[in-house]
Amino acid sequence: MKLLILFVVFGFAAAGLVYQQSLIRVESRKMKMMKAGTWDAYHKEKQTLQQSFDNKHQNMNDFDEVQYIANLYIGTPPQAFKFYYDVNSQDFWVTDKSCENFYSDIPHCPSFCYKPSGAIFCNQKCRQNIAKTDGDERICIQKTKYDSTKSSTFYHPNEPRENNRDYEFGYIVASFIGEDKIMLEAEAPKFGYLTVRLASFLQAKELSPAFADTPFDGMLGFGPSSFFLSNVNNKLDKPMYTIYLNDTDEYNVTGGLITFGDFDKEHCSSEIEYQSTLSQYTFMIYNISFDDSPTDKQAMQIPSEVTVDTARSSIVGPPEIIKSLKEAANANEDGKIDCDAKIKDLSIQVSNESDPKILTIPGKHLIIRNPNGSCSIALESMPPNSAFLNKWIFGVPWLKSYCNIFSFENEQKIGFSKIIV
Repeated sequence: MKLLILFVVFGFAAAGLVYQQSLIRVESRKMKMMKAGTWDAYHKEKQTLQQSFDNKHQNMNDFDEVQYIANLYIGTPPQAFKFYYDVNSQDFWVTDKSCENFYSDIPHCPSFCYKPSGAIFCNQKCRQNIAKTDGDERICIQKTKYDSTKSSTFYHPNEPRENNRDYEFGYIVASFIGEDKIMLEAEAPKFGYLTVRLASFLQAKELSPAFADTPFDGMLGFGPSSFFLSNVNNKLDKPMYTIYLNDTDEYNVTGGLITFGDFDKEHCSSEIEYQSTLSQYTFMIYNISFDDSPTDKQAMQIPSEVTVDTARSSIVGPPEIIKSLKEAANANEDGKIDCDAKIKDLSIQVSNESDPKILTIPGKHLIIRNPNGSCSIALESMPPNSAFLNKWIFGVPWLKSYCNIFSFENEQKIGFSKIIV
């Protein structure tokens, strides 16, 4: 039985406006490296580093597969940037004009810089006996950089505060220097901007090699307790946003939409298929299989928690289950699969009631076409020793299968509705 109309289910009351912004599909760093023939060696280094992590390693932010970005403007007159929207964090930073010339006598070097293969993911001053690479100098040059001196609305209330960010394979060296006007470009219901008149953000003066060739200049978090969302809440019709991705495989075209203040009425059903009872934009799954009735080999021993991530091109899960799913799809251990393979829909049990609810990912969304003409299945194992080893990350295949609705009031719940186009 379907739930009620979406805004009733989430308990929203009308208050303001609805803004809709295009998500532009671009070529990810991974695809660029595959074209250049450098991905395989780089991926092996990543795997070596992952194996050295202990189970206390909590960060799973990985930017190699970011393929959806949006336009964001800072300052007056507005300075234009390409931003990656992260649905799991609160981070808000932009590459600063100081990035190309930044130097520090006391470098910021995360602990992974000193682990096996970790040095190549860190800038030169964190390395030991590792030669300087071209990437050290060109990372900042590739980015559009924010210049506070060119903004009449920049506000500098306090002394700069260092506030670096460490991710799974990278980091930024940054400071809270001041505040400025932020605008997200919107196309519907009419062209305009979702605006925060004065927002704090980090100005990144050093980017680690993980950000070389990534298609964005900064990152804005829409995760639980997002500063940005809390500041636009009173402008919106409902305290929610919806992500819809279309089926395009083209680059530099609209790959989807993010709708602030309501569900996407054009592309998403107003009836919710399933609403999670968990907070923090997570939900539980109880089984996953290419069959309606999972085999014992594919059955999950315990329920598992899932997060959604637009930066992942695959479904990421526990190694043994992913291995069995690959075998069921006739993919090899490395994930390679026949490009003409007819993959069954992936069935996912999201409730444990007497009449369990099953959601599905169409098989067509589980084939990734690589630049060299080969194909891979969009199934990936969690790294060994990860604190998230028994959890799942649902990436682009899931987001192309359902509209994902995020309620950012109270417990930050997530729900899913059918795509209707």
